[in-house]
Amino acid sequence: MGFVSSPEELDTIQQLLDRPVYTGESVSVGFRTKESFVREVLPPCFELADEPLGSVSMSHQASDREIFTCTTVRLAARFGDITGAYNLMMTFSGDMPITIGREKWGEPKKRGETEFGFVGETFRGSCTRYGREIVRIEADFTEQVAGVPQEATSLELKASMATNGLALQEDPRVVAVWGAHRNVHSQWTGTASVDLLGGENDPLETIPIVSWGDATYTYSDLALTRCEEFTLDTPDRSVYLPYLIGRSYDFPSGDHLGDFRQIAV
Repeated sequence: MGFVSSPEELDTIQQLLDRPVYTGESVSVGFRTKESFVREVLPPCFELADEPLGSVSMSHQASDREIFTCTTVRLAARFGDITGAYNLMMTFSGDMPITIGREKWGEPKKRGETEFGFVGETFRGSCTRYGREIVRIEADFTEQVAGVPQEATSLELKASMATNGLALQEDPRVVAVWGAHRNVHSQWTGTASVDLLGGENDPLETIPIVSWGDATYTYSDLALTRCEEFTLDTPDRSVYLPYLIGRSYDFPSGDHLGDFRQIAV
């Protein structure tokens, strides 16, 4: 592909962006947190769901063009009559999954490495950023269940900074993305131990966990079926800036850099 896409390339890419399809395996563990925490981290455009629930998941996915891994932490939320999951943290490998997700839907994707594998029925997974482990999952999957196609909805806050970095460029928007797990090839349930270790730019350790739920392993095809965008008519868009900066950008102290020079003089 050249610096300017040809009509044929553009048509192919637009079809991929409009209805992306993935195949992948994921391990997800649900949790219950406190309503006060959910109220604290949800942008004002969202309301609490019926219960203060969330999930931690690790995935290995393949699209038509790329293979990548990811770790996500989500909270149940509501926008109007739409109930879905608000992505509190998303770490992905691969440039394009990060870039497309941030620019297209406003997802808070950041660079991170997720590694996991099975030894028999035991799963071990780890997510690292800046060389620090921030999430660890160990699970034992002992019961295979009938794979049932499922639908899921993501609720995103889509916004961009002004050129001076001191405000939002325009009114923020809410993006609702609907996806469906189709062709569930395999699904197992079991028990899990999860450590939210967190770090300087990933304060996962501050999430108050009331209880953990069961673990679920799913190998399926995932299709994003539709999305809708809603512009927020707000008199003061600056109230949304902390939610954008906090989730989507890193400003590390730099203590981890050490002496970066190749040649000491």
